[in-house]
Amino acid sequence: MSLSDKVSDYIGQQPAGFPILASDIVEEMLPVNHTEEDIKKTRQNVYVIVARLLQKEEGFCRYTTGVYYRTDSHCKNISMDILIQRLFIKDLDGEVFGYITGESLAYQLGYIKEQPHKLQIATNSWRKQIDEDQLGVEVSAPAVPVSSENAELLQLLDLLKWHPEITNKESNCRKLVTYALQNDVDTIELMSLAVQHYSQKVTLTVAKLTPYYLKAKQRYSLQGMVTENS
Repeated sequence: MSLSDKVSDYIGQQPAGFPILASDIVEEMLPVNHTEEDIKKTRQNVYVIVARLLQKEEGFCRYTTGVYYRTDSHCKNISMDILIQRLFIKDLDGEVFGYITGESLAYQLGYIKEQPHKLQIATNSWRKQIDEDQLGVEVSAPAVPVSSENAELLQLLDLLKWHPEITNKESNCRKLVTYALQNDVDTIELMSLAVQHYSQKVTLTVAKLTPYYLKAKQRYSLQGMVTENS
């Protein structure tokens, strides 16, 4: 099967409205063992093939450079929610490289009442050239590169950075540590990241949460023991 046929088949297999990134097509077309030259050559060929398909394939559309989608009788537009996820938060393999932050996270967790006009995201792809206004996002660089292992830690530290006042209420502290436990956030790792990459104010705020965390963790452990013995 030719590369052109493979690209066409790959595109045809994607659900209508699902963002199709040129980078994903290139990765799919590469041999298992490939060189930098293979990547360069495949990328060039894929863009040429995609340009031809845009002209001749009905229902295959370009959203912006390197981003495409299919339409059908039921779906005429690209899914913005999935596009934002794919561009800034998580790849097709599930590897996390961004997270919701700032006012958007505070709103989602119920700490502020007014929803921000744009979805605020910290991401490794903060340099990506794309119309943020059109997507309704505000992108920023994270304190350190984001991974699946540290995303929840950084997310919580960002929240404490921008809204340290939420820890002034005991109910908020309990809510925060519950959120931390539900997301497997370890306070030792949290404190380590805070000391290395955040301000002293954030570090002190994390320290303020620690007693609540220890109490909540002990309670969770006791509940687990009761469940096992029942």
